[in-house]
Amino acid sequence: MSHIQHHQPKHNRVMFLRNVGLLLLGQVAVASSLSVTSPPRVLPRASNINITSVATQGNGCPLGSISTSISPDGTTLTFGFDEFKAYYGPGYTPADKSKQCTIAMAVSYRSGQPFELLGATYRGPAQLGSGVTGTIYSSYVLTPASDAVASTQVNSTGPFMGVYTKSDTIAKSSRMLAPCQGTQVQLQINTRVSVTSRNASFSGGFDDEAPFSLGIHQLHLGWSQCGG
Repeated sequence: MSHIQHHQPKHNRVMFLRNVGLLLLGQVAVASSLSVTSPPRVLPRASNINITSVATQGNGCPLGSISTSISPDGTTLTFGFDEFKAYYGPGYTPADKSKQCTIAMAVSYRSGQPFELLGATYRGPAQLGSGVTGTIYSSYVLTPASDAVASTQVNSTGPFMGVYTKSDTIAKSSRMLAPCQGTQVQLQINTRVSVTSRNASFSGGFDDEAPFSLGIHQLHLGWSQCGG
């Protein structure tokens, strides 16, 4: 039995190999170009950031009433409060209607891998009657970084009873990036919780509970790789 063999013309094989070679070279060139123009990605991890010191001041965070932690991926700083409560109504002073806390932190990070402040999430219990509003406002300052002050603000308006969760982002134009060549910054967070009412008969919380409290404040961070 004879076998039929098909032979590809030599010039066709040469052209085929040449085209394959050009295709592979083109793919290598594209890959090389991507590797040059795309900066290395900074993997989120807790080791990217470290809190070296924390100091607090204010009637919203008396001594021993605050905790701090860093998420496993290093993208969230969490502050827990036990006494950040605002009251409203007869028997309460103007100071009770607004509570304030200043947190001053020393934060270290990897040189060339700075972070920026992206936004915040707030969580806590509330007992707000109709016409009553609870407001949380925070401002943030990085030193050294920028003379600008970033801020977040959320409002909860009654009637509401339960646990609220509110988030706010920092405007992109206001975000502050830690210095590329630095390894430590001072982060100052000023937070105020207040209660206001259009309801003159509103007398505060139930069973001596505050109508508006801040339990958790989470500050969200973004990471980048400096060029050069």
